[in-house]
Amino acid sequence: MRQFGLLGRGISYSLSPKMHAALYESMEIKATYELVDGELAEVLSKLRTLDGFNITIPYKQEIMPYLVSIDPAAQRIGAVNTVVADEAGWHGYNTDYHGFRETVKGLIQRDVTSAIILGTGGAAKAVYYALKDMGASKIYVISRHLGATFEGIPCLSYEMLEAGDICSDLLVNCTPVGTNGKKDHQMSPVSEKVVSKQGAVIDLIYNPERTPLLKIAEGMNIPVSNGLKMLVVQAIYAEKFWFPEREVDVQKLYEIIVRAL
Repeated sequence: MRQFGLLGRGISYSLSPKMHAALYESMEIKATYELVDGELAEVLSKLRTLDGFNITIPYKQEIMPYLVSIDPAAQRIGAVNTVVADEAGWHGYNTDYHGFRETVKGLIQRDVTSAIILGTGGAAKAVYYALKDMGASKIYVISRHLGATFEGIPCLSYEMLEAGDICSDLLVNCTPVGTNGKKDHQMSPVSEKVVSKQGAVIDLIYNPERTPLLKIAEGMNIPVSNGLKMLVVQAIYAEKFWFPEREVDVQKLYEIIVRAL
């Protein structure tokens, strides 16, 4: 029986084991999927027993030096969320890109020409390149660190965002602010003033289903989506890398997983 898992820290809330169990049942695959939670150096030995694994906060970039190859798309994004293991070693891919594009297409029926990204981590990079490939010509990236840059462009601070008057087609939260179990789980990363100027809001958090940020946007009748669709679709794409010999119907498997959750 093949073994897979999710690498991260503080991820007991994750839906990934349940999702992949539903995938394996639907695809009639004999495999297991478990959480590998802890400091990267301490769990490497466990990871080496797996046939492959996903990666979440905070290791999407930290895992890269351990890989023998990185897919061009993941190299461009600068982050890996899926690893395939074989005799040669670990091979890295990024499936967040595909998951985010599907989320945007399901939420917004018009072109996205401008966007605000909160955060600068691995997920933010997948979001950034997906938005660029979808035609967004003006993307503002917000960082907690003054003077920070992101993919060669200067970041704005949260203070600058709050003091300014930036309107966009889409605001995307790529930070963990608002996640259940975190100390700031009852907080929104930005104020009502900022939210009111956006055409739509996506929060990549999926636990809780409705974060403080999304509740603010919903109260203003702004279209919203949490991170569940991105999570589900990226999981399906991971299975495509782990089982390349299998035919995968993304829409059918998406519907199966959502019902299981």
